[in-house]
Amino acid sequence: MRRSAESVCVVRAKLATTMTTPTIRSASGMPFDFSATLPDEPLGLSLAARALSASFEGATAHRFEVSSRGDRVPGRLVLPDPRSGPCPVILAFGAADGCLSTDFDFLAGLIGDDFAVATIDLPLYGERRSAKFSERLVSAISRAGSASELDPNAIALLTEFTRQAVRDVTRTVEALSTLSAVDESRIAILGLGDGASVATIAASIDSHVNAAVSAFAQPMDIDELDARAFANAIAPRPILAIEAANGPSIFDACAEPKVRHNATGAGPALDDESVKVTLDFLRQHVARS
Repeated sequence: MRRSAESVCVVRAKLATTMTTPTIRSASGMPFDFSATLPDEPLGLSLAARALSASFEGATAHRFEVSSRGDRVPGRLVLPDPRSGPCPVILAFGAADGCLSTDFDFLAGLIGDDFAVATIDLPLYGERRSAKFSERLVSAISRAGSASELDPNAIALLTEFTRQAVRDVTRTVEALSTLSAVDESRIAILGLGDGASVATIAASIDSHVNAAVSAFAQPMDIDELDARAFANAIAPRPILAIEAANGPSIFDACAEPKVRHNATGAGPALDDESVKVTLDFLRQHVARS
């Protein structure tokens, strides 16, 4: 049942008073503001019909774009039968080949439960790929666990990527919440691979996010970019941390309620058991009552 506008406002007001986002400072000592945007920047949400893969049979799809810090964020929104009324939505991102990646096809399992599924291209991924900078970003992320291995240019690239990506996610959440087909009180985000840390940071600063899934997050040896510095602030909303058995972890940095699942692979695509755990988590925490 859809919550009233008044009850949604009450829930968000409570979250705003209980969220304890840490004050992260950049190397210059200035506060690091992931929520910064251009003054009076409109959302600029546009929607257009789009063909679907067989995985999402029975649903309708739209290509959409949203404005974020002067850039345009492309994505795909898959909606269930409109007769079901406003529905929960999962926003997923982080696949190397962008919002149309088959890595997200497992989310089609939620369409039958009246979920909407949105995916976006993060900066330098998918349609936003750059011949000059995309490979540099992948290389920088792979070395981010040890700041001593990063030169100033790599750190600058990681900083701008993370700041833009987090803002892209929060702007998309804001845009989705304006759609009549979406239940704004039931929004979850899911970050795979390079998107996992982005999901953690975005959930920590955006009270519109009701639950988060972080799959194969890469901790960074750079305080202002390290998802572990933000993970505790997601509570009292739940987070599922999917991690390689012997890989890096953000789980211990998260506050309750939290769930850990050790995947059989190293990501970013999810193995069958990880898919099951993820779908069960989303149904439990975001599905209609």
